[in-house]
Amino acid sequence: MKGLVSSFHYGVSISGVCLFLVLCGVYGQGNDTLFIYKRTACFGRCPVFELIVFSDYSVIWRGKDNVSRTGIYKLMPDSLKEQKAVIKRILKRARKCLKKIDTLCVQNISDIPSIIVKHGKKRYYYHCVNARPLTDCMKEMEEWIEKAPLIRIDKKE
Repeated sequence: MKGLVSSFHYGVSISGVCLFLVLCGVYGQGNDTLFIYKRTACFGRCPVFELIVFSDYSVIWRGKDNVSRTGIYKLMPDSLKEQKAVIKRILKRARKCLKKIDTLCVQNISDIPSIIVKHGKKRYYYHCVNARPLTDCMKEMEEWIEKAPLIRIDKKE
C-alpha cells in the first residue's frame, strides 16, 4: 500500500510539474496576469473553467466540465494581433461594469458554483444564489471565448 500511495503522489507531482512546464513554455516569466475569470463546480451541470488574460493579451483557457472546449488552450499566435483589440474592448467594459458591483457575495449553500474574477489588485468572489451582477459583467467575455481562435496545448483526454 505504501508503494501505491507514493506512486500516486509521484504521479500527481509529475503531472503538476508537466502542466507548469507547459504553461511556462508557452508564457515565459515576463508575462504578468492581467485578468482571471474562473467558475467552480456545483452538483449539477455548471460550467467549470478558468480564463487567464496576460498583460500582452495572450490568453489561456482551461475548460474542465460542462463547457464546449475541455482541456488547456491558448490563443492562436497568428490571431493575437487581431484579437488584442477585441480583448482590450471586452476587458474595458468588464472593468467598468465590475466597478458598480460588490466584490463579495457569500452564502452558506453547498450546491452553487463560485465565480472568481481578479484584475489588478481587485478580486471578486461570488458564492451566492444571486451571482447575476458578476455573471452579467462577464457575459461578453464568455461569448467571445466560445468563438475565439484557440489551439489546444495539452494532451487530449
